[in-house]
Amino acid sequence: MKKIKLTVASLLLSGVIVGESHWTDNKVVMEHYDHIEAVNTIEDLIEWMNADIDNLVIDQEVGELYVENFQELLFRIKNKSILLEKE
Repeated sequence: MKKIKLTVASLLLSGVIVGESHWTDNKVVMEHYDHIEAVNTIEDLIEWMNADIDNLVIDQEVGELYVENFQELLFRIKNKSILLEKE
């Protein structure tokens, strides 16, 4: 009877550990996905702003200021781990 209890207990514990590991893996994947989506979105914003500047939809100076800020944001997101180490 002790062997059965120990076997069941070990199976339950291994399930908990595998389940927790699976959750951690999903969290890492989602963080990576969110990071890629943020980069893609900012790159799109830069492209759209440049098109608006070229098509005279927005004042050139204002548009260039937006592009500079988007580029700074893009740099920070792409180099997140480097910037966190410096702080």
